[in-house]
Amino acid sequence: VAIERGVERLLETQANDAENACVAGSWNYTETLETGDTSTTQIVLMGLSAATRYVDGALESVGDLARYLNSAQNADGGFGYRACANMASTTSMTAAGLNIHLLSGLDGGDERAQNAIDWLRINYRFEDHIAGDYPQSYYYSLWAVAKALEAMPNNGRDGVWGDDVGGLRTPAADGYPEEPNGWYYDFAYTLVN
Repeated sequence: VAIERGVERLLETQANDAENACVAGSWNYTETLETGDTSTTQIVLMGLSAATRYVDGALESVGDLARYLNSAQNADGGFGYRACANMASTTSMTAAGLNIHLLSGLDGGDERAQNAIDWLRINYRFEDHIAGDYPQSYYYSLWAVAKALEAMPNNGRDGVWGDDVGGLRTPAADGYPEEPNGWYYDFAYTLVN
């Protein structure tokens, strides 16, 4: 019952302004604003995705987020914190935008998703991140990127996939020859040290 109520409350706070693509279908912290919050929208969608185990259709009830995503994605393929606000692309928000794409049912081969993961590939970092105005988001950035790359496995199709991003450290040189090279190792080694 608590999970059902949580789903209802989240869906009630979703922006339903069909006229304004900058907010349509997104979420903000407490009330609908003129622009959507890419971070909050990602977190809500993850919660609704988890709730589908107990509430039929919890994630499907959000509707089409394509208009919001189109307004939130920058020309470079990355995402800023808010849609339509001319905010620079950042690591955490680009990962969040990619997660929104995938959680809203878009295929990883979709051009918009490919543009986002390609931005992550080109701008890949693991010891720091492209933060924009929020340098405190390093650990959030690692988490969001990990979620996005895990959700984009290489399935034999053309394009950029999770395995194509990262892998700058050499596990054998670090004394871990049994570990595979990749973004996961880069993140894990850095966090442990």
